[in-house]
Amino acid sequence: MSGAAPTVSVVITCFDQEDVIEGAVRSVLDQEGLDLVDEVVIVDDGSTDGSPEVLRRLADAHPLVRVVTQANAMVSAARNTGIAATSGSHVALLDGDDRWRPGRLVALGDALDQHPDVALHYCGFVVRVGDGTTFRPHVRIFRPGEADVARTMFLENASIIPSAAVISRTALQEAGPFDPEMAYNEEADMWFRLALVGDLCGDPRRLVEKVETADSMGGDPERRSRAQERFTDKALQRAPWLVPDRPAREALLAYKRGVAELRRGRRAEARAWLRRAVATPSAVRRRAAVQLALAHLPGPVGTLTRRIRSTRERVRPASLRRLGPRRPERP
Repeated sequence: MSGAAPTVSVVITCFDQEDVIEGAVRSVLDQEGLDLVDEVVIVDDGSTDGSPEVLRRLADAHPLVRVVTQANAMVSAARNTGIAATSGSHVALLDGDDRWRPGRLVALGDALDQHPDVALHYCGFVVRVGDGTTFRPHVRIFRPGEADVARTMFLENASIIPSAAVISRTALQEAGPFDPEMAYNEEADMWFRLALVGDLCGDPRRLVEKVETADSMGGDPERRSRAQERFTDKALQRAPWLVPDRPAREALLAYKRGVAELRRGRRAEARAWLRRAVATPSAVRRRAAVQLALAHLPGPVGTLTRRIRSTRERVRPASLRRLGPRRPERP
Protein backbone atom coordinates (compact mmCIF):
# COMPACT_ATOMS: atom_id res chain seq x y z
CA MET A 1 0.00 0.00 0.00
CA SER A 2 1.26 3.48 -0.81
CA GLY A 3 1.95 6.14 1.76
CA ALA A 4 -1.40 7.81 1.11
CA ALA A 5 -3.70 8.02 4.10
CA PRO A 6 -6.38 5.31 4.09
CA THR A 7 -9.93 6.26 3.24
CA VAL A 8 -13.04 4.26 4.08
CA SER A 9 -16.10 3.79 1.92
CA VAL A 10 -19.08 2.55 3.92
CA VAL A 11 -21.46 0.23 2.04
CA ILE A 12 -24.86 -0.29 3.66
CA THR A 13 -27.34 -2.77 2.22
CA CYS A 14 -31.08 -2.29 2.58
CA PHE A 15 -34.13 -4.35 1.69
CA ASP A 16 -37.54 -3.46 3.13
CA GLN A 17 -36.06 -1.92 6.28
CA GLU A 18 -37.87 1.41 6.47
CA ASP A 19 -38.17 1.18 10.26
CA VAL A 20 -34.48 0.55 10.98
CA ILE A 21 -32.34 1.78 8.08
CA GLU A 22 -32.11 5.35 9.35
CA GLY A 23 -30.74 4.09 12.66
CA ALA A 24 -28.04 2.14 10.82
CA VAL A 25 -27.02 5.17 8.75
CA ARG A 26 -27.07 7.49 11.76
CA SER A 27 -24.85 5.09 13.68
CA VAL A 28 -22.18 5.84 11.05
CA LEU A 29 -22.77 9.56 10.62
CA ASP A 30 -22.77 10.19 14.39
CA GLN A 31 -19.35 8.59 14.87
CA GLU A 32 -16.37 10.51 16.18
CA GLY A 33 -13.64 10.43 13.56
CA LEU A 34 -16.00 10.71 10.59
CA ASP A 35 -13.23 12.39 8.59
CA LEU A 36 -11.93 8.86 7.92
CA VAL A 37 -15.03 8.19 5.80
CA ASP A 38 -15.16 9.64 2.30
CA GLU A 39 -18.57 8.25 1.29
CA VAL A 40 -21.55 6.29 2.56
CA VAL A 41 -23.23 4.32 -0.22
CA ILE A 42 -26.58 2.70 0.55
CA VAL A 43 -27.72 -0.02 -1.83
CA ASP A 44 -31.50 -0.33 -2.00
CA ASP A 45 -31.93 -3.94 -3.06
CA GLY A 46 -35.37 -3.52 -4.62
CA SER A 47 -37.26 -2.49 -1.48
CA THR A 48 -41.07 -2.59 -1.72
CA ASP A 49 -41.82 -0.66 1.48
CA GLY A 50 -41.08 2.95 2.41
CA SER A 51 -37.30 2.48 2.46
CA PRO A 52 -36.65 4.42 -0.79
CA GLU A 53 -38.23 7.57 0.64
CA VAL A 54 -36.23 7.27 3.87
CA LEU A 55 -33.04 6.84 1.85
CA ARG A 56 -33.79 9.85 -0.36
CA ARG A 57 -34.30 11.96 2.73
CA LEU A 58 -30.99 10.80 4.22
CA ALA A 59 -29.12 11.50 0.97
CA ASP A 60 -30.62 14.99 0.75
CA ALA A 61 -29.65 15.74 4.34
CA HIS A 62 -26.02 14.60 4.32
CA PRO A 63 -23.39 15.15 1.59
CA LEU A 64 -21.59 11.88 2.37
CA VAL A 65 -24.66 9.76 1.66
CA ARG A 66 -25.44 8.39 -1.78
CA VAL A 67 -28.14 5.89 -2.75
CA VAL A 68 -27.80 3.21 -5.42
CA THR A 69 -30.94 1.30 -6.43
CA GLN A 70 -31.16 -2.12 -8.05
CA ALA A 71 -33.72 -4.86 -8.61
CA ASN A 72 -33.76 -7.34 -5.75
CA ALA A 73 -30.77 -9.65 -6.11
CA MET A 74 -30.01 -10.63 -2.48
CA VAL A 75 -27.35 -9.38 -0.13
CA SER A 76 -24.18 -10.63 -1.85
CA ALA A 77 -25.08 -8.94 -5.12
CA ALA A 78 -26.10 -5.80 -3.23
CA ARG A 79 -22.72 -5.64 -1.49
CA ASN A 80 -20.94 -6.12 -4.81
CA THR A 81 -22.97 -3.27 -6.31
CA GLY A 82 -22.07 -0.99 -3.43
CA ILE A 83 -18.39 -1.90 -3.53
CA ALA A 84 -18.26 -1.23 -7.28
CA ALA A 85 -19.81 2.21 -6.71
CA THR A 86 -17.15 3.29 -4.19
CA SER A 87 -13.50 4.29 -4.40
CA GLY A 88 -12.02 4.28 -0.89
CA SER A 89 -8.90 2.27 -0.09
CA HIS A 90 -11.01 0.24 2.34
CA VAL A 91 -14.65 -0.87 2.31
CA ALA A 92 -16.61 -1.05 5.56
CA LEU A 93 -19.80 -3.12 5.45
CA LEU A 94 -22.98 -2.59 7.41
CA ASP A 95 -26.30 -4.42 7.18
CA GLY A 96 -29.35 -2.21 7.20
CA ASP A 97 -30.65 -3.45 10.55
CA ASP A 98 -27.33 -3.43 12.41
CA ARG A 99 -25.55 -0.58 14.21
CA TRP A 100 -22.06 0.70 14.79
CA ARG A 101 -21.52 1.48 18.45
CA PRO A 102 -19.73 4.66 19.60
CA GLY A 103 -15.97 4.44 19.12
CA ARG A 104 -16.10 2.18 16.07
CA LEU A 105 -14.47 4.66 13.68
CA VAL A 106 -11.81 5.83 16.14
CA ALA A 107 -10.77 2.24 16.76
CA LEU A 108 -10.76 1.53 13.03
CA GLY A 109 -8.58 4.57 12.33
CA ASP A 110 -6.04 3.38 14.89
CA ALA A 111 -6.04 -0.12 13.40
CA LEU A 112 -5.51 1.17 9.87
CA ASP A 113 -2.62 3.35 11.05
CA GLN A 114 -0.94 0.38 12.72
CA HIS A 115 -1.69 -2.25 10.06
CA PRO A 116 -2.49 -0.53 6.75
CA ASP A 117 -1.76 -3.58 4.59
CA VAL A 118 -4.05 -6.06 6.34
CA ALA A 119 -6.65 -7.69 4.07
CA LEU A 120 -9.46 -7.74 6.63
CA HIS A 121 -9.94 -5.68 9.77
CA TYR A 122 -12.83 -6.66 12.04
CA CYS A 123 -14.07 -6.24 15.60
CA GLY A 124 -16.26 -7.99 18.13
CA PHE A 125 -20.02 -7.54 18.36
CA VAL A 126 -23.08 -8.05 20.50
CA VAL A 127 -26.27 -9.66 19.28
CA ARG A 128 -29.68 -8.23 20.13
CA VAL A 129 -32.72 -10.43 19.61
CA GLY A 130 -36.31 -9.36 19.13
CA ASP A 131 -37.23 -9.30 22.83
CA GLY A 132 -34.34 -6.93 23.59
CA THR A 133 -32.07 -9.59 25.06
CA THR A 134 -28.40 -9.25 24.15
CA PHE A 135 -25.60 -11.77 24.22
CA ARG A 136 -21.91 -11.79 23.33
CA PRO A 137 -20.79 -14.50 20.91
CA HIS A 138 -17.23 -15.71 20.95
CA VAL A 139 -15.20 -14.10 18.16
CA ARG A 140 -11.92 -15.66 17.03
CA ILE A 141 -9.27 -12.92 17.08
CA PHE A 142 -6.57 -13.25 14.43
CA ARG A 143 -3.46 -11.09 14.44
CA PRO A 144 -1.28 -9.97 11.50
CA GLY A 145 1.35 -12.55 10.68
CA GLU A 146 -0.55 -15.42 12.29
CA ALA A 147 -0.02 -18.73 10.48
CA ASP A 148 -2.63 -21.16 9.12
CA VAL A 149 -5.48 -18.65 9.31
CA ALA A 150 -7.24 -20.06 6.25
CA ARG A 151 -7.07 -23.59 7.68
CA THR A 152 -8.41 -22.39 11.01
CA MET A 153 -11.32 -20.69 9.27
CA PHE A 154 -12.03 -23.86 7.31
CA LEU A 155 -12.21 -25.93 10.48
CA GLU A 156 -14.06 -23.62 12.84
CA ASN A 157 -16.51 -20.77 12.95
CA ALA A 158 -14.58 -17.52 13.36
CA SER A 159 -17.83 -15.57 13.96
CA ILE A 160 -16.84 -12.54 11.91
CA ILE A 161 -19.97 -10.70 10.79
CA PRO A 162 -20.14 -8.38 7.76
CA SER A 163 -21.19 -5.35 9.81
CA ALA A 164 -17.93 -5.63 11.78
CA ALA A 165 -15.74 -6.06 8.69
CA VAL A 166 -13.52 -3.60 6.82
CA ILE A 167 -11.86 -4.94 3.67
CA SER A 168 -8.81 -3.68 1.85
CA ARG A 169 -9.78 -2.89 -1.73
CA THR A 170 -6.45 -4.24 -2.94
CA ALA A 171 -7.10 -7.58 -1.23
CA LEU A 172 -10.69 -7.60 -2.44
CA GLN A 173 -9.58 -7.22 -6.04
CA GLU A 174 -7.36 -10.27 -5.59
CA ALA A 175 -9.87 -12.37 -3.66
CA GLY A 176 -12.85 -11.58 -5.87
CA PRO A 177 -16.40 -10.37 -5.11
CA PHE A 178 -19.02 -11.87 -2.82
CA ASP A 179 -20.57 -14.98 -4.34
CA PRO A 180 -24.07 -13.93 -5.50
CA GLU A 181 -25.17 -17.58 -5.54
CA MET A 182 -24.73 -17.84 -1.78
CA ALA A 183 -27.67 -16.55 0.24
CA TYR A 184 -26.14 -17.80 3.49
CA ASN A 185 -22.54 -18.23 4.67
CA GLU A 186 -21.39 -15.85 1.93
CA GLU A 187 -19.31 -13.95 4.45
CA ALA A 188 -17.36 -17.05 5.56
CA ASP A 189 -16.55 -17.71 1.91
CA MET A 190 -15.25 -14.15 1.54
CA TRP A 191 -13.19 -14.18 4.77
CA PHE A 192 -11.60 -17.47 3.73
CA ARG A 193 -10.59 -16.07 0.35
CA LEU A 194 -9.18 -12.95 1.99
CA ALA A 195 -7.17 -15.13 4.38
CA LEU A 196 -5.57 -16.77 1.35
CA VAL A 197 -4.30 -13.43 0.00
CA GLY A 198 -3.44 -11.48 3.15
CA ASP A 199 -3.51 -11.09 6.92
CA LEU A 200 -6.50 -10.61 9.20
CA CYS A 201 -6.56 -8.27 12.18
CA GLY A 202 -9.23 -8.59 14.86
CA ASP A 203 -10.18 -6.14 17.57
CA PRO A 204 -11.89 -7.91 20.50
CA ARG A 205 -13.84 -4.82 21.51
CA ARG A 206 -17.55 -5.21 20.77
CA LEU A 207 -18.12 -2.13 18.64
CA VAL A 208 -21.03 -3.41 16.53
CA GLU A 209 -24.57 -4.40 17.43
CA LYS A 210 -26.13 -7.13 15.30
CA VAL A 211 -29.87 -7.65 15.24
CA GLU A 212 -31.28 -11.17 14.98
CA THR A 213 -34.90 -11.78 14.00
CA ALA A 214 -37.06 -14.84 13.50
CA ASP A 215 -36.71 -14.28 9.75
CA SER A 216 -32.92 -14.55 9.76
CA MET A 217 -31.79 -16.92 7.03
CA GLY A 218 -29.59 -18.84 9.42
CA GLY A 219 -32.74 -20.19 11.06
CA ASP A 220 -33.29 -22.68 8.22
CA PRO A 221 -30.96 -25.67 8.88
CA GLU A 222 -31.44 -27.08 5.36
CA ARG A 223 -30.45 -23.80 3.70
CA ARG A 224 -27.57 -23.45 6.13
CA SER A 225 -26.28 -26.93 5.29
CA ARG A 226 -26.47 -26.40 1.53
CA ALA A 227 -24.56 -23.13 1.79
CA GLN A 228 -21.90 -24.66 4.03
CA GLU A 229 -21.43 -27.53 1.60
CA ARG A 230 -20.96 -25.02 -1.22
CA PHE A 231 -18.39 -23.19 0.86
CA THR A 232 -16.55 -26.45 1.55
CA ASP A 233 -16.38 -27.32 -2.14
CA LYS A 234 -15.23 -23.83 -3.12
CA ALA A 235 -12.60 -23.70 -0.37
CA LEU A 236 -11.08 -27.01 -1.43
CA GLN A 237 -10.93 -25.88 -5.04
CA ARG A 238 -8.91 -22.84 -3.98
CA ALA A 239 -6.87 -24.60 -1.31
CA PRO A 240 -6.52 -28.30 -2.26
CA TRP A 241 -3.98 -28.83 0.51
CA LEU A 242 -6.94 -28.76 2.90
CA VAL A 243 -8.52 -31.90 1.42
CA PRO A 244 -7.24 -34.09 4.33
CA ASP A 245 -9.17 -31.78 6.69
CA ARG A 246 -12.48 -32.34 4.93
CA PRO A 247 -13.71 -35.14 7.27
CA ALA A 248 -13.09 -32.94 10.32
CA ARG A 249 -15.00 -30.05 8.71
CA GLU A 250 -17.88 -32.32 7.75
CA ALA A 251 -18.02 -33.60 11.33
CA LEU A 252 -18.25 -30.00 12.53
CA LEU A 253 -21.08 -29.26 10.09
CA ALA A 254 -22.92 -32.44 11.11
CA TYR A 255 -22.59 -31.40 14.76
CA LYS A 256 -23.96 -27.91 14.05
CA ARG A 257 -26.85 -29.31 12.02
CA GLY A 258 -27.66 -31.77 14.78
CA VAL A 259 -27.71 -29.03 17.42
CA ALA A 260 -29.92 -26.86 15.19
CA GLU A 261 -32.38 -29.70 14.67
CA LEU A 262 -32.42 -30.48 18.39
CA ARG A 263 -33.25 -26.88 19.21
CA ARG A 264 -36.17 -27.07 16.80
CA GLY A 265 -37.44 -30.17 18.59
CA ARG A 266 -36.71 -32.47 15.64
CA ARG A 267 -35.03 -35.21 17.65
CA ALA A 268 -34.89 -37.95 15.02
CA GLU A 269 -33.16 -35.63 12.56
CA ALA A 270 -30.85 -34.40 15.32
CA ARG A 271 -29.81 -37.93 16.24
CA ALA A 272 -28.99 -38.78 12.62
CA TRP A 273 -26.72 -35.76 12.21
CA LEU A 274 -25.08 -36.15 15.61
CA ARG A 275 -24.29 -39.82 14.94
CA ARG A 276 -22.36 -38.69 11.87
CA ALA A 277 -20.40 -36.23 13.99
CA VAL A 278 -19.63 -38.84 16.65
CA ALA A 279 -18.47 -41.37 14.04
CA THR A 280 -15.64 -39.13 12.81
CA PRO A 281 -12.56 -38.37 14.95
CA SER A 282 -12.59 -34.58 15.31
CA ALA A 283 -12.49 -31.74 17.82
CA VAL A 284 -16.30 -31.82 18.20
CA ARG A 285 -16.65 -35.57 18.80
CA ARG A 286 -17.16 -35.33 22.56
CA ARG A 287 -19.56 -32.40 22.29
CA ALA A 288 -21.53 -34.29 19.66
CA ALA A 289 -21.76 -37.29 22.00
CA VAL A 290 -23.23 -35.12 24.75
CA GLN A 291 -25.80 -33.62 22.38
CA LEU A 292 -26.63 -37.09 21.08
CA ALA A 293 -27.38 -38.19 24.64
CA LEU A 294 -29.65 -35.16 25.03
CA ALA A 295 -31.47 -36.09 21.85
CA HIS A 296 -32.40 -39.48 23.36
CA LEU A 297 -33.88 -38.04 26.57
CA PRO A 298 -37.50 -36.92 26.96
CA GLY A 299 -38.47 -33.37 27.79
CA PRO A 300 -37.69 -29.91 26.37
CA VAL A 301 -34.07 -29.32 25.45
CA GLY A 302 -33.78 -26.33 27.80
CA THR A 303 -35.00 -28.44 30.72
CA LEU A 304 -32.51 -31.17 29.86
CA THR A 305 -29.64 -28.69 29.68
CA ARG A 306 -30.51 -27.29 33.10
CA ARG A 307 -30.76 -30.84 34.47
CA ILE A 308 -27.28 -31.69 33.20
CA ARG A 309 -25.83 -28.50 34.68
CA SER A 310 -27.48 -29.30 38.00
CA THR A 311 -26.06 -32.83 37.94
CA ARG A 312 -22.63 -31.50 37.04
CA GLU A 313 -22.78 -29.17 40.04
CA ARG A 314 -23.78 -32.01 42.38
CA VAL A 315 -20.85 -34.16 41.34
CA ARG A 316 -18.25 -31.45 41.86
CA PRO A 317 -15.73 -32.28 44.56
CA ALA A 318 -16.79 -31.18 48.04
CA SER A 319 -13.75 -28.92 48.28
CA LEU A 320 -14.99 -26.98 45.26
CA ARG A 321 -18.62 -26.90 46.38
CA ARG A 322 -17.52 -25.21 49.60
CA LEU A 323 -16.16 -22.37 47.49
CA GLY A 324 -19.64 -21.62 46.20
CA PRO A 325 -21.14 -21.77 42.70
CA ARG A 326 -18.97 -21.54 39.66
CA ARG A 327 -18.22 -18.07 38.46
CA PRO A 328 -19.70 -17.22 35.04
CA GLU A 329 -17.28 -17.21 32.16
CA ARG A 330 -15.88 -13.86 31.13
CA PRO A 331 -17.32 -12.61 27.83
